[in-house]
Amino acid sequence: MVKNIAIIGTGYFSQFHYAAWQRMESINISGLYTLDADTGDEFCQRFNIETRYQSLAELIESGPDLVDVVVPPQAQFELLTALADHHIPCICQKPFCEDLQQARQAVDYFEEHKTPLVVHENFRHQPWYQLIKQCLDDNRLGEIYQITYRLRPGDGQGPDAYLARQPYFRDQPEFLVRETAVHCIDVFRFLCGEIDGVFADLVQLNPVIKGEDAGLILLRFKNGARGVIDGNRLSDHASENPRLTLGEMRIEGTNGEITLDGSGRVWWRQHGEPLPGEINYSWNDNDFGGDCVYLTQQHIIERLNNGLTPDNVARDYLLNRYWEREVYASSAEGLWRMRLPVDKG
Repeated sequence: MVKNIAIIGTGYFSQFHYAAWQRMESINISGLYTLDADTGDEFCQRFNIETRYQSLAELIESGPDLVDVVVPPQAQFELLTALADHHIPCICQKPFCEDLQQARQAVDYFEEHKTPLVVHENFRHQPWYQLIKQCLDDNRLGEIYQITYRLRPGDGQGPDAYLARQPYFRDQPEFLVRETAVHCIDVFRFLCGEIDGVFADLVQLNPVIKGEDAGLILLRFKNGARGVIDGNRLSDHASENPRLTLGEMRIEGTNGEITLDGSGRVWWRQHGEPLPGEINYSWNDNDFGGDCVYLTQQHIIERLNNGLTPDNVARDYLLNRYWEREVYASSAEGLWRMRLPVDKG
């Protein structure tokens, strides 16, 4: 049973991980490890953590049931393999290693050591996507024609873009897709099944950053449906909190359409009817994305404790990194990129 959890990292997003673990009655945060001593002490005080490990070796020696690795991708592989050597199950923050090849190596290493490795991909656990998934599983839409998502966080304008919250965004040579649209790829796979082709046109609109911040991504699914990720980090959308859903979604099928607005409301309109009706459901507006960090971590613990495979087990998550790579290749070449039957990601 997973009870004692150690956490590595104290960056911006890690605060949501700490807060979520702290709220789980069955979980004890046994300690944290970070190279930033000042922030480490601050997090210990903020989240009532007694132990700040002075080294990775000390963390390993303490014998945690699981380690939550919330560090940048360039630091992940070395930490993960050291933990796997001691058969310690891990959750790894996305993007999950520096590239697809390194991610594959990490997956192989954990499988050789017969140790669980899960990627912390939380968007599919946002409550609106869980509701939409249930609607699709209930065949409310019938045959799905198309899924469209307009990514519009509105935080990328001007010379000070991203400085207030995540300044490292500015220096990423691959930005929109690697940082954000990869979430959309995972959600699309969750809702509509596996992808077998992509075409992309990516652009850089704000000259103060290094990477792309807008683009169109066309997806072809194995079941014949089509997908469109229409991303622009400079534009916003109608919402009191543009970071809640980060955009708007529409899914169309033979029986009608389901839409998601910027306030987390989900609407259903039957084919032939003039107006949609709201689908009422409850969710917790806590921390980030409808409390999706808590819901993700809760899901992982419940699955592991019951001997089941969590969503986004690392082997499956490789497909997200695979399609991320193919999106960039398509944009560079101006060509469709199709998945070969022998390529398992």
